[in-house]
Amino acid sequence: KRDQVYVVLRSERSLRYFSTVTLQRSDIAKHYQEPRWLRAGFRAVIRREKLPAEDFEVGVLIVHRGGREFIITKNRLDLTTPAGAAVKAPPP
Repeated sequence: KRDQVYVVLRSERSLRYFSTVTLQRSDIAKHYQEPRWLRAGFRAVIRREKLPAEDFEVGVLIVHRGGREFIITKNRLDLTTPAGAAVKAPPP
């Protein structure tokens, strides 16, 4: 059974959750030699005009029968400037 996966945007003022659509990732299943991970990918479409002009941390929430898992990634979505409408990863 597919778990529920959400993209989470968190700022100092807001906490927003967005549902996702599952994608097949045969590369991941092959690399880890785990056929159950074939549907390990996901995609979310979020309308920019629905978001406030804030600097967001980007996270992932997975809800499954055994509980919940939540992680904040190293990526940010800075919408405080007109040019900031993109996810930015920190330098390596």
